[in-house]
Amino acid sequence: MNMVNNIDKIESLVSTSTRIPATQRALIDSTKAMELVDQLRVSVPQDITAAKEIIAKKDEIIQQAQSEARRIRNSAEDDYRKQVNDHDILTTATERSDAMIDDAKTKSRRMLDNSEVTSKARKTDADAYGIKALRGLEQQLATMLKTVRNGLDLLASETKQRTRGR
Repeated sequence: MNMVNNIDKIESLVSTSTRIPATQRALIDSTKAMELVDQLRVSVPQDITAAKEIIAKKDEIIQQAQSEARRIRNSAEDDYRKQVNDHDILTTATERSDAMIDDAKTKSRRMLDNSEVTSKARKTDADAYGIKALRGLEQQLATMLKTVRNGLDLLASETKQRTRGR
């Protein structure tokens, strides 16, 4: 900002110069004025170069900020997609597990119903077998009892005949 300082010095030189009465004119020390103009010539390129550097840095900073903003946005989008995918996976897994639980409940009810039917059928079969076996045993016992009674009757009659015949 040497240029601004040099312009201020030129302004000060003009305002402090001797005025010519009844005119707008002033007597300026030409040597001082030329020194200030030379300093102004030197400072202009330096200030322009500094301004260009500031503008270049500004553009570089803006580009870095835009690049960082794109990186952050891409990262946020990736995180969002991942969370959406995780949510979709969780939802799908929950739906599948619910379906598996429902299927298992249905199968277990069916198995219980089948086992009750099978159990009742087996009990009925076992009861029928027991009745059949006991009836067969009853017939055998009745036959044996008849045989035993016949044998007793025969022995008793033979014993009676022997005792009479004696």
